[in-house]
This record gives sequence, C-alpha cells and structure tokens, in this order.
Amino acid sequence: MPEIHPEVRLTQDLFSNYSSARSDWSSQAAEDAEFRAGKQWSDKQVKSLRARAQEPLVVNVIHPAVEQAKAMLTANAPKFQSTGRDTSDTKVGRIFSDLMSWVWDISNGNTELKQCIDDYYVKGMGVMVSYIVPDADFGKGEVYIKSIDPFSVYFDADSQDPFCRDASNIIIAKRITEKELIQIYPEFEENIRQSSETSHISSVDENRFGIMKEDVLPKSRKHEMLDVDLERELEVFERYTKIKVPYYRIFDPLSNEEKIINDPQYAEYRYSSPTEIHCFILVAITLLTMIFSLSISSPLVMGSIAV
Repeated sequence: MPEIHPEVRLTQDLFSNYSSARSDWSSQAAEDAEFRAGKQWSDKQVKSLRARAQEPLVVNVIHPAVEQAKAMLTANAPKFQSTGRDTSDTKVGRIFSDLMSWVWDISNGNTELKQCIDDYYVKGMGVMVSYIVPDADFGKGEVYIKSIDPFSVYFDADSQDPFCRDASNIIIAKRITEKELIQIYPEFEENIRQSSETSHISSVDENRFGIMKEDVLPKSRKHEMLDVDLERELEVFERYTKIKVPYYRIFDPLSNEEKIINDPQYAEYRYSSPTEIHCFILVAITLLTMIFSLSISSPLVMGSIAV
C-alpha cells in the first residue's frame, strides 16, 4: 500500500479532532431539524400513545414560524455599497458594488440566503461559501456563492470568533459517488479510481418517530444505488488553512511611485535596467491568504489550489 501523503494524514487527524469536539452540537442540531420537520414524538412516546389507542398526531407550529422569519429577512434583495475613502475612489467603489451584485444574481443569492437563514434558525448555524467555477462564462470563470449544510462543515474547536475568522483550519466533508467525482475532476481520474472507500464521516442518528418516514438528516446513499458492486461512494475532504505569503512594498521618492509586488515581480524589478532604478525604500510585508487542499480518501493528494 502506498504511503499516505502528509497533507492527507493531517486532514484526517484534524477531521477526527473537529468531529469529536462538535459531537454534542451535531446530536442536538439533528434533533432540532427532525422536530422542525414534524418528527416530534420519540419512539417510546409513540408506543405509549398507541397502547392507549391514540395516534401520535403532530401540530407543527415551528415550521411556519421559521418560514415567516425567512420571509421577513429576505423580503428585499440585499444591496451592496462600496464607498471610496476620497473622491478619487468613487468609480472604483461603484465597480466593486456592481461586481458583488452580479455575483449575487448569478448565484441565485436570495435562495441561498434563505437556506442559510433556515439552517441558522433550526440548527443554530448557517454557512455560506464563495467559490470559483473556471469553466463558467465560456472558460473565463465566475465567482459564485452558495449555502452549505452545517453538518458538512467542521471548524477549529479553538475558534472564538463568531464567524470563525480565527480558525486555523476549516474542513468541508461530504460523500460523493466515484462517477460524479470523475466528472468534476477529470484530470485526476486515475487517482480517483485508485482511491479506497473510507468511513471517516459518521452519520447522524435519527432519534424521532415520523409517521410518513420523513428523510430529514444527511446520510449515506450507498444502499440505494442501482449497482452497489460497481458504484462506489467516496469521502471528499476540503481543508482550508491560512498561510503567509511575502509581498514587497517599494517606494521611489524621485518619481513618487509606490508598488506592491510579489517574489517573482520583485526579482524582475531587482534585475531591471539600472537607469530605471533611482532610489527606493523596500519594506517586506506579509499577507494572509488561504490554501485549499483536496484529499479524496487516497494516499495521494489530489490537488492544491491557492484562492
């Protein structure tokens, strides 16, 4: 068996720690989701009622209350406003406002926001994420936003910020079939076919009785596949972590010009014509960015993309 890549091993270890730290929340959130969906009787209560010749009927007042809150909060589409610090930034601010409105419209943002609010009211946490689709707009790429099921997101247990901005790692774990995964990442088809099925993601148990056998919580669909022997269900982990990337601020007092450049640009600047370099003040700064690592139940890391 090939050796497991260190990044994959780190993702698996972090996922195990984050999953165990949020086990109490996931159990309570699952019970709340079932309660909102109408599964409000426990099996013990149902047996007791039917022993008395009574049917466990449900008068669900939670669902309309949540829907009313969603309607009130999303009655109007959000507006984005970017104000320049001085008059010279007015046009730039207008461009960014229009860009955010465009991203919201093409992502069907109102629907995604409704789902995020629903998750917040019912499960106590709503999650939205922005992502890039390189093939959109005839290959020019687009930025989209979407709502993610809170059960699929695992935050750093030591995070104190309400929006988890201080989290060292954020993991998104999901199950996906092998065929669908190959369609998403055709360049990694060989690695995907060589991967093995794992069981790191634990399903949330259903604790409530449903008269109509309501399917509320996410779970494995492997038993519902048409050909279980040929089709495989793989676990995919997306880990977002912070890294430090050096940038350089260069100021030329003679031309009153200031630049912020990265390492390759700085090397080119250093070796440019001496007549172009008069006198400059160089200050190295460090910015935080995000690195996105994708590991698919395999000893190999499938890819690393800077976003």
